[in-house]
Amino acid sequence: FRPGLLLISAGFDAAEGEGFHAKLAPESFGAMTESMLTALPDVPTVAALEGGYVPPMVARCCVAVMGALLGDKVDEPEETKISKLSE
Repeated sequence: FRPGLLLISAGFDAAEGEGFHAKLAPESFGAMTESMLTALPDVPTVAALEGGYVPPMVARCCVAVMGALLGDKVDEPEETKISKLSE
């Protein structure tokens, strides 16, 4: 599998503080982005913002994703920062 383009639909509805059941920390979005980039090195990548309703949280998530895209080392989110859907 060798795609010609990796398109990331960067929706942050699952971020903590968004009011939905999922409560992912911004670092989680950075870690997911880093994981995709590691799995598909040298594939052109585009990230498009498409969701999130709380501006300060959207900003934090964007910073985490952009940091990963720029090659910054992403801190693994602490387990306590990620809540389970069942909570």
